[in-house]
Amino acid sequence: MIVAHSLGCLAALAWLDRHPGVAAGAFLVAVPDAGRPDFPATIRGFSRPSAPVSDPVLMVGSTDDPYADWSFTQSTAELLGVRLITVEGGDHLSTASGRGPWPEGRASFDEFVASLPLTERRP
Repeated sequence: MIVAHSLGCLAALAWLDRHPGVAAGAFLVAVPDAGRPDFPATIRGFSRPSAPVSDPVLMVGSTDDPYADWSFTQSTAELLGVRLITVEGGDHLSTASGRGPWPEGRASFDEFVASLPLTERRP
C-alpha cells in the first residue's frame, strides 16, 4: 500500500505507471499541480498525471489547496479514474497548514483498505 502526500503523490503516480498491478493500492493526499507557473523551480522535473491508473487509488483533495486549484484536483481524479474525497477548506492538508491529528483521514484510509479485494490486501 502506498501512502503519499503532495509531491510524493506525483512520485507514487509515476511509480504506479511504471509498475502497474504491483501495489495493493495508493492513498494520495493533496496532489499538487506540477504544471502551474508558480510550481517551485527547485522541484521541477515532476509531471502532471496524464493517464488512468490500473491500481486501486483513493485521492483526497482540499477545495482551497494553494498548490492545486480545485478544478485541477477534480480533473486529475477523473483522468486517473479514481475516487476523490473532498475536504472543504482544508488548505494543503498538512501540519504546516495547521492540521494536527486527522482522524477523518485515517478513517478514510481504513475504509479504502477494507474495500479492497482480499487478494489485494497484503500483510
